[in-house]
Amino acid sequence: KHEYYLKKLGIKIIRIKLPRGKLRLKNLKFLYNTLKKKNDYVIQTWLYHSDFLGGLFAKFSGNKKIIWNIRTSEIFISSIKLKTLLIIFFNAFLSWFIPKKIIICSANSIPRHLHVGFKNNFKVIHNGYDLNIYPKSKKKYKKKDFLLDANDFVVGNVARFNSVKNHLYLLDIFSKIYIRNRVPKLVLIGSGVDENNHTLKKKIKELK
Repeated sequence: KHEYYLKKLGIKIIRIKLPRGKLRLKNLKFLYNTLKKKNDYVIQTWLYHSDFLGGLFAKFSGNKKIIWNIRTSEIFISSIKLKTLLIIFFNAFLSWFIPKKIIICSANSIPRHLHVGFKNNFKVIHNGYDLNIYPKSKKKYKKKDFLLDANDFVVGNVARFNSVKNHLYLLDIFSKIYIRNRVPKLVLIGSGVDENNHTLKKKIKELK
């Protein structure tokens, strides 16, 4: 879907074909050669790994119009893989030399990244959705489709199950909420939020 809209705008798509977690010399060479040919273009990279690799290759290929993207509002050392953590610290150092600007999704995230050494060169652009591209579903859902009563007060949470998303804290807080003598209902949606999640099921049972 994303490709369709990019092509519709006349944007050419070049696939580098770098498999997740695997760096192949021929693909890296192709990336470098592609950037070398386009060294007057604006290069925008996306997320820590791309900022690191794309930023370095763009810089070495002679490009000076490099924009990084950070989509993390918190840095939880306990929940980040060691490799990703090292890249964050490398990026903190490189942020003083490579990007012209760093786009970040949350103002709250800026002091977190300054704390680990990033240059204060941020531009906040909040997450948003173009409803012309992502229209509302035509299907009309009703509360009964989710085993809810018509007068239930419902709160939804959409997030993968991860310590960064903190579902367990959400449940702790939610268990204390009452609205006009009604117990609100919480609907959780996301990867890993299912019947096989024993941690989540145990917490729900503990809180009754």
